[in-house]
Amino acid sequence: MLNATLPLYEKLKEQLLEHIEKNAPRLLPGENELVAHYGVSRTTVRRALRDLTEAGVIRPVQGLGTLVLKRQRNHSDRFILLLVAKNWGMFAQDIFSRLIDTLSNFHLSAILCMVDLDHPDEERLRYLLAKSEGVVVDPWVSRSESVHAVIRKYNGRPVVLRWISPFPEDSFVTEDVPGGYYLLTRHLLELGHRDIALLCHQTDGLHMPGILRAFREAGLEPNPALVIHQKDWDRKTGYHATARLLESGQFFSAVIAHNDISALGIMEKLHQAGLRIPQDVSLVGSDNIADSGDYPVPLTTFGGDHQRMVNETISILLRDHDAAVRTTFPPQLVIRQSTAPFSGGDWRRMLHPAASRKC
Repeated sequence: MLNATLPLYEKLKEQLLEHIEKNAPRLLPGENELVAHYGVSRTTVRRALRDLTEAGVIRPVQGLGTLVLKRQRNHSDRFILLLVAKNWGMFAQDIFSRLIDTLSNFHLSAILCMVDLDHPDEERLRYLLAKSEGVVVDPWVSRSESVHAVIRKYNGRPVVLRWISPFPEDSFVTEDVPGGYYLLTRHLLELGHRDIALLCHQTDGLHMPGILRAFREAGLEPNPALVIHQKDWDRKTGYHATARLLESGQFFSAVIAHNDISALGIMEKLHQAGLRIPQDVSLVGSDNIADSGDYPVPLTTFGGDHQRMVNETISILLRDHDAAVRTTFPPQLVIRQSTAPFSGGDWRRMLHPAASRKC
């Protein structure tokens, strides 16, 4: 019960301090929950939270909640465990770098650990999991049954950042990838492109639904001769897939890359072949990695709101329940200089005059 001799907001402060001391939460309940649980007004809740904030006990964070800064001493050495694959790549590095920076800003400790996806070091993971208060995994780790089994064995609650977990008990935070490819394809179609090459990873089932949706809304279908399935998603693969595309002799005025990294390889090969971006060929990627804005031609791409995704991940980690939380953020189209309206010309006449006369 609340102390009857104190103002209501002082009584609530006592209760909240007792809750913090006893349970060591990382986040306090939201305003609505506090109003309902303690039977006080919203004004009382806000005054109590303001006083605790001024005392340095809590810190309200937009998009996250009310973070508890001062907790029991035996919880002060705990940390957020970040598990990543050895070949995690720029796609994961970008978002995890932002996650680490945000955790630091919130005065939360983090340890990043690279793991072998097939043969994880169980003893090392057991030690780290015992001291962690939450686990975030990258897309590659999220699909490893071996790593997942170790996490669950030691009561870990993984949150997959920027991918959809195949395990129903996991939480995840990602963006709508098919929706993003839809936005990219619609953007190119609205610019007048019809001969659009698709250089995408052959086992990724996320790109084609969005691409096909945009084509079919326009009453069109992709040209199968312009679909080059990549075996990987890196810069080198994009470069060689573009070489195959050019060797085919098929005309294309735009290219949809599997991601921003492979788009860089595509850009390099097109430039090497004497093609200008976007005057001759428009190019789009996906993921909106930090470097994509500084490519030789800044890249049109898409991605979710990275900061909101990171905040949601931290919020899931610090909640006091075990239920899986699955959050998908809408994609954001980022239009840069790598796309332009279709010029109407056929660059093959410039590169291969004799060949283009035969086509």
